[in-house]
Amino acid sequence: MSSEQSSPVRVTVSLTDPDASMGLFSCLAENAAAESDYRIDSVTLGNEEAQTIVVDGISPKQWETIEAAVDHGYYQTPKAASLTDLAEELGVSKSAVSQRLNRVERNLIQSLVEAD
Repeated sequence: MSSEQSSPVRVTVSLTDPDASMGLFSCLAENAAAESDYRIDSVTLGNEEAQTIVVDGISPKQWETIEAAVDHGYYQTPKAASLTDLAEELGVSKSAVSQRLNRVERNLIQSLVEAD
């Protein structure tokens, strides 16, 4: 990328299929974590009353952690993975995984409440 500042480009994508939405979101998150030339500022849930969730405060390490959590079934009921499992997968402490997930969850929940 050149040293000149370019104008930001905003792209809106609407998907009604939850699997397609999650796949796109995971792909974008993975590339954002790889320090691509774009970032994800928000995600809009495509229901009758669309809500925008601000996600621009999520760090690359947090993206990596939430992606691993989803991929390994941490958010399934019952959980298919524990904090210890995720820590081993990511090569970090259980405490680091817990802190990263807590920060992301807090930011997302606050964004949801504020959007309502």
